[in-house]
Amino acid sequence: MPRPPNLDNCTIYHIREIESRCVVYVGSTTNFTKRKYAHKSTCNTVGNSHYNYPIYEHIRETGGLHLYELIPVLHFTCTSIMELHIAEQQEIDRHTGLFNAKYAV
Repeated sequence: MPRPPNLDNCTIYHIREIESRCVVYVGSTTNFTKRKYAHKSTCNTVGNSHYNYPIYEHIRETGGLHLYELIPVLHFTCTSIMELHIAEQQEIDRHTGLFNAKYAV
């Protein structure tokens, strides 16, 4: 049985263009460092099952991951994964033109 996530370090984050500061993706995680590496790997690994997600296609089409930054925008402790997804959805709703493949809730 998988270990439940540690909900003490929940993070809502943005992927945004460095130059324009335009937010292109909103995400959430319980391990920000691990999630950053996962985005980099997924974006650059052709065989990854999420390689063709809209966010990664956009990043590759506009010059590559080195032109983007992952910025934490909210750190908090939550009581459930659903609470984390609700907070993520609230942040998604604050933006337009995102390349999120699916909504949090």
